[in-house]
This record gives sequence, structure tokens and C-alpha cells, in this order.
Amino acid sequence: MIRTAAVLALLSALAACSPTPGADGGTDAGTRGIACGDVTCTAGSAVCCVRPAPEATTCEPLDGGCPLSAGNYLCDGPEDCSAGLSCCGYSGRVGTFCGGGSCFADTLCHTAADCPQSLPSCCAMGNGYRSCSASACP
Repeated sequence: MIRTAAVLALLSALAACSPTPGADGGTDAGTRGIACGDVTCTAGSAVCCVRPAPEATTCEPLDGGCPLSAGNYLCDGPEDCSAGLSCCGYSGRVGTFCGGGSCFADTLCHTAADCPQSLPSCCAMGNGYRSCSASACP
């Protein structure tokens, strides 16, 4: 039952992915794609799969190539999401998804211009990604 709920949540998040480059005017030169170790996965058709043991990052197809036990990163900034959506996630290995309005967790960014006024700083999360913060970056 939990696995079914997780799959449904993932499919819902996938539906929010934008099929057009730079749909939201992201500030990373309009380039869609998910940073994934030394490569970039194609947003909208692949997920960056981060497996914890042994640690490995690979691009996997959206149709289930990455196990739910791994981190499924569907975006790394707002440019990978449809207009009006944010790239949301956690600083751990849970993954990221496109969400509406304010994220209930971290809002991923590339620069401060990607962040809402209430979270004006774009700081390193410690896993190669960056998130918006109300405080100045350390």
C-alpha cells in the first residue's frame, strides 16, 4: 500500500514536469536538465537516480528505472518545471519534484533570482544542489 502511494505521488509529480525548455524563465541560461554526478539528465524524460550503497548516480527513464529506495531527482531548479511551479525537495537523499506554490520543504535554485522574496538566498545543500534560504548563505 505504501509503495502504491509513493508511485502515485511520483506520477503526480511527473505530470507537473514541463515539456518545453525554460518554461518558467529559470536563471540557469534556460537550460533544462538535472545535474546528476558528472552528467546531466534530460528533464521530462529521465530522472537522476542516487543510490546510497554503493553510492552511484545515473540517469534512468521516468517509467520506473530508479527504485523507490533511491533518491529520485526530477528537477534541480525551476527551469525543469512548468510555469508557476517550483522544484521542491529535501536536503537528504529523498529526491526532488515539481510542486505548486510554495514548497513544503526546500525550494531548489541555481541563483538567488530563482528564489521567492521570503527566501532570498540560494545556498548549497551539501549534495551538489542548492536551495533557497531566508538567511544569508554560510
